[in-house]
Amino acid sequence: LPTDRESLSTAATAQSTTADAAPEGLLQNMTFANLYQLLLNLVDDREMYESYHQQEVAFRVPLTKLRGSQFFDVVKVKKGSRKSEKKGKDGGKKYEYFIAATFEAATNLGSSIHTRHDLVSCRIHPSLLDPHFEVAAAELRALSRTDRAEGQRITDNGGKKVKDTYFVPCHWVASLNLSADQLFGNESPLSKKTPVERLVDLKNPILVLEQPEHIS
Repeated sequence: LPTDRESLSTAATAQSTTADAAPEGLLQNMTFANLYQLLLNLVDDREMYESYHQQEVAFRVPLTKLRGSQFFDVVKVKKGSRKSEKKGKDGGKKYEYFIAATFEAATNLGSSIHTRHDLVSCRIHPSLLDPHFEVAAAELRALSRTDRAEGQRITDNGGKKVKDTYFVPCHWVASLNLSADQLFGNESPLSKKTPVERLVDLKNPILVLEQPEHIS
């Protein structure tokens, strides 16, 4: 990983293990402020982004969903997608649930209070969504054409369960969601956006949330 400490700002220097010495699979405990600064640097530097993405660096950070900002869809499973297959539960399925939302610092879980309203778009890992819906994603997709009312009922019920379970203040283990080509490629819808704009795109979320740690 990069050795330029200044380019990592406080995001690297605040960690007990420095980012430039990060081994594969490293889990870094971070405040939201430090993670946000690191992500700003990553989405503006392809080489640095690729280094973190390839080594599958994960972050443990306190988050809470920003009210009203979310995106739902049923999408095709991308062939060879590490994010879909990571938990080994995809079973060769062709479609999966996609829920993304804008998250901010969960200040009651130890994050510092911000003078700015920093936001990050995050996707909930599809394996966490499946148990909250009555049918598989492919079946819901079919219902949208044959019985829209039933499909909407299932969507509404599942969405409420997801909201009640995951859209609450908690610590999340998160990792980078997009490949370098998806972020920096010439055909990427993000390529013309500013770093701040890249961090809040709900259709192309920068992080995937993989494991919640709820606070009792």
